[in-house]
Amino acid sequence: GTRVVRMDDDFFTGYRKTTLHPQEVLMSIQIPYSKKSQFVSAFKQSPRREDDISIVTAAMSVTFAPGTAIVQDLRLSYGGMAATTVLAKKTAHRLLGRRWGEELLKEACSSLAKEMTLDPSAPGGMVTYRRTLALSLFYKFYLTTLTNLRQQ
Repeated sequence: GTRVVRMDDDFFTGYRKTTLHPQEVLMSIQIPYSKKSQFVSAFKQSPRREDDISIVTAAMSVTFAPGTAIVQDLRLSYGGMAATTVLAKKTAHRLLGRRWGEELLKEACSSLAKEMTLDPSAPGGMVTYRRTLALSLFYKFYLTTLTNLRQQ
């Protein structure tokens, strides 16, 4: 038989563990088209360019109310900040309804700094560096999105 599994924040259940059963094989992934008012980016920071395990990864998506720079939906996901991929739900929620600008950036960085914490004994070490990377990857997303908004 077959089944459909959502690849959301419940998909990863632990380190290298998913909701897939041992006998199951992943056959396909459906990725929806983005909307006109949506911007999506993914980032990976690793010690070397190719064939290396990442220190921190991020996939981010923002959807604006049509014809505006007002955040309608925001998804911020990070790898390397916990045993599984995590969503910065509190930060995303705080930014809904806000205009994409410097005040939003300040609020996002402040909120992410509180939400994306790592225990000092976290596997892989480099706790301060990884927290800084999480913020800098959002900043890169912010600037990329801002540039795209201005080109519309």
